Amino acid sequence: MHLIFKTKEVIDIGDGVTTFPLLDGNVMLVTHDNKFHYFDFGTKTAQEVHAPQLKEDEELGNFTVSKDGNAIAYYVSNKDKKTVLHLYRKS
Repeated sequence: MHLIFKTKEVIDIGDGVTTFPLLDGNVMLVTHDNKFHYFDFGTKTAQEVHAPQLKEDEELGNFTVSKDGNAIAYYVSNKDKKTVLHLYRKS
């Protein structure tokens, strides 16, 4: 995933599904392997924040991140369509 700034600078922040802009000006990146990373534009580094533990028949779905980056909500579903909602709080 690439982000383009007004200065036309392109920064590669990793392989991801989506990003969530945060109030501090940075982003939360969700990767293809279902991990949430905090990307800091100042240091140009990403740090893993949360990695849901999924069983073989489960998949992550419909995730969102709070504007301050402290809460992550998502659901996990299995092949039988049973879903469980999860809320992760960073602090």
